[in-house]
Amino acid sequence: MIVINFLHNSEAYGCMTFFTDGLKARNFSPVEYGWLFAVSYAVTAVIMVLNSWHSDKTRERRGHVALVYTLSGTSLVLSVLTRDHFWLSYVFLCLAIPGPFAALAPFWAIPTETMPRAVFGPVIGLVNALGNTGGFLGPWFVGWLKEEYHSTTIPFASLGIGMLVAAGLAFLLPKRMTNG
Repeated sequence: MIVINFLHNSEAYGCMTFFTDGLKARNFSPVEYGWLFAVSYAVTAVIMVLNSWHSDKTRERRGHVALVYTLSGTSLVLSVLTRDHFWLSYVFLCLAIPGPFAALAPFWAIPTETMPRAVFGPVIGLVNALGNTGGFLGPWFVGWLKEEYHSTTIPFASLGIGMLVAAGLAFLLPKRMTNG
């Protein structure tokens, strides 16, 4: 869970940090910039609600985490591959951003459904504390690679691949059991 949370936070913060720069570089007016930025959050809100609702309805968590991570990782890589076509790349980026946020509810439900009550609190704290280092390292990594290669292509593709790895790792998490 620590590795998944690390990759999750790396993508969430790394992507959003430089998404704003990418829109600002296109010389949109402040109103256009605001609308373009807001669209990604509107898409995120819809996907978050639908994914959480369906996860609760089916009582299945791992697949719901993996699904939105796969959507995010694939969309981020496709956004990079279509970077010469702004609007297509933008659509893919709007689909890449929701993954980490839409995975939160099913992801954090896993420890409470798979561990004894006496330990899931400390486990959540440990996973959160160590995984959140991705929130620092993701933007740092993207910034370093952006400076190194003078482009966000390689760093964003790396974040996308990281999300695909996190999707695969989600299936290694334990399945639901009765708490003791």
